[in-house]
Amino acid sequence: MSTPVPPSPSGGSRGEVKTQSLNVRSGPGTTYDVILTATQGTVFTVLDVQSDWIKVRVGMGTGYVAAQYVDLTTTRPSTGFLIEQTDLLSAPLPASRVIPAQPSNASANVVARTWNNFGGLVGTLSARLNVPVNSMVCRAVCRKYRQLLRAGWPPDHPFENHIFYQYWGQKNPDMFNRYFAFDTSAPANAWRGHLWRKDENSPWVSFHGNQDLEWQVLIVAARLTIRRPYRV
Repeated sequence: MSTPVPPSPSGGSRGEVKTQSLNVRSGPGTTYDVILTATQGTVFTVLDVQSDWIKVRVGMGTGYVAAQYVDLTTTRPSTGFLIEQTDLLSAPLPASRVIPAQPSNASANVVARTWNNFGGLVGTLSARLNVPVNSMVCRAVCRKYRQLLRAGWPPDHPFENHIFYQYWGQKNPDMFNRYFAFDTSAPANAWRGHLWRKDENSPWVSFHGNQDLEWQVLIVAARLTIRRPYRV
């Protein structure tokens, strides 16, 4: 019986990681360096299928993954960096309908200010990512962010490794480097290469685009700011 031939990629073709973790390498073979480790459910934009290896988009660059661990029939949207989607740069930031001012000492005030200032973009992202708006801007998230706010975290930023480093990590470099990494080759590259691990014996993984991992990373960062031990 002949081996099935993977479908050829077309514009916007996607591939979903179907194993618990999958190495993304710099070339089509196990002798090439590992760029990052993708978790199950990560969806890449597929650029080319080369026999046993698939060329995928990784940030603004490319990488290769073993074809046998990738589902090329997935209908889920890609989980790459939103910065690659240049049309988002022209999306309106403020909400078309604003929330009335809330008491300054209430967590609802953070929600209101975030929505009023960025609700237009949040609505666009909600539709694109198929995530309800009330899941993107909610009290639960604000309660976790309050711990980061005490450490100087700006309320108008989503969680990003390089921003966390700026407001906390550079004062605690040993602890930061134990759990977080990003591209430090140049300031303009700081948004790239965001990796995380839950302990020093675990592999580095990319977490952007995976909501479960994003939440785990946020919890770890929040607990580090108040110097409490944590479990994930």
